[in-house]
Amino acid sequence: VPVGEYGISLTFEVPQDSLDEGTETLNLKVVSGSIESEITIIIYDTPPFEASMPDLVSVPCDETEEVCIELIQDPAYAYPPVTYNWTVNGVDYGEEECITYGALTSSLMEVYLEDGCDRELYLQGLFEVPYDALELTVPNDTLLCNGASTYMELGIVGGQPPYEVQWADFNDQELVHLVDPEESTEYEVVVVDNCDYSEFASTQIDVQTVKATILRESLGDDSYSFDVLVDPAEPYEGAYFYQWDFGDGQYAYEREPIHTYDGLSTYQAKVDVTTDIGCTDVAVVDIYGDVLFYIPTAFTPDNDGINDALEITGRQIRLFEIWIYNRWGELVYNSTDLNEAWTGDVNGGDHFAANGVYHWVIKASGFDTDAQEFRGFVHLMR
Repeated sequence: VPVGEYGISLTFEVPQDSLDEGTETLNLKVVSGSIESEITIIIYDTPPFEASMPDLVSVPCDETEEVCIELIQDPAYAYPPVTYNWTVNGVDYGEEECITYGALTSSLMEVYLEDGCDRELYLQGLFEVPYDALELTVPNDTLLCNGASTYMELGIVGGQPPYEVQWADFNDQELVHLVDPEESTEYEVVVVDNCDYSEFASTQIDVQTVKATILRESLGDDSYSFDVLVDPAEPYEGAYFYQWDFGDGQYAYEREPIHTYDGLSTYQAKVDVTTDIGCTDVAVVDIYGDVLFYIPTAFTPDNDGINDALEITGRQIRLFEIWIYNRWGELVYNSTDLNEAWTGDVNGGDHFAANGVYHWVIKASGFDTDAQEFRGFVHLMR
């Protein structure tokens, strides 16, 4: 240093080589004229970059949990700052030390960490949703006499309560019903638990009538198979005479005919039964045809008076219910009224659903058909 100057500036860089070299000493001699000074600079290794997260987080589907990264650091050392990048099932989720997460199914959590020394660290853990399978029990298929009744009880085990019980034949969520069907009936039920898992069960109750009664089964495409139960029963095959009038100008003279309608109207099928000793009885049944409905593939709820609501039209529908879900599986609309239109609101509130594709599920049963489930998509465009 020249004599008379009192300041000196020295800059040097310590390379980050990720090698554990122990403590290093840098000796600096400063000479100014006849005066010499020595400066010692001690260089320490950067402390290791270590962190941990839970290997397994177990949370019920209807709850959330905070998951955090724990940095493993010695308080005696200073550490460079750390950045976080969380992904859940490969999708970016957050950049904080902790995230709060909940899901219906198990998920893989991954975290990519980087500190100020450009060192990287990768951690992963499993977000587990424990679940006991949802199981339903209903009575075995039963044979009843006409006019008799029986209790039908639904049992539910497993899953995640509370449960939503959806009967095809009852407008309630009761588990026990006293039933006295006048004809053979299949009772169907769907149970949805709080994790949005569903299970289906059904039971058949057959009826032995004490008079001439028409039984019919839909074969699809407006075709039906007919039968007639008569009490007293035929003492031998061919003892009774059967004359069918299907209500559309067509006739048959056998006990179990199959007939196809044009599906354009409601018809009344009639059978005249004559016993071997000349006794007669007449049974009549209305034929409503298969369930038909139309639902648009898109609507534009922008209040311009054109296609502002999702309207469904249909015929031959006795029971109806629709659920509409967004892309995340969240319910945004539910109705049991076929004539009610969805205007794009969220569950009837003031908030409106965003543009996008929505998934709908319709359960419908006709007058002559059991409950059926239909699925599809509708585009909401404002």
